[in-house]
Amino acid sequence: MVSVEPARMEQVEYLISQSAQGHHILFDTDTIKKVFKNDLQTAIPKEKVEEARQFLSELINQPSIRAKREYLSSLPEDIQHLLIKTYFNILENSIIKKRQNIS
Repeated sequence: MVSVEPARMEQVEYLISQSAQGHHILFDTDTIKKVFKNDLQTAIPKEKVEEARQFLSELINQPSIRAKREYLSSLPEDIQHLLIKTYFNILENSIIKKRQNIS
């Protein structure tokens, strides 16, 4: 599980709600397209889960959206791609959970 500082939770919820509407504030469209060009799966390989968790925790706990974007851009491309897949996996699960609660 990713540790989120309480002060950051509202921002995380905002980012997820915006992404659910197609506004991916943290990631540029070209990078998202590149990540999912040949593989639409959001599942993270088991051997990468802990690594993804660590980077995601660091990303989430950045103080602002600008700081989050700067943090992302400072990471190697393979880690950025891992975080995008992880983020979309969280988004997908959030949307599924909301739909189940409506039904």
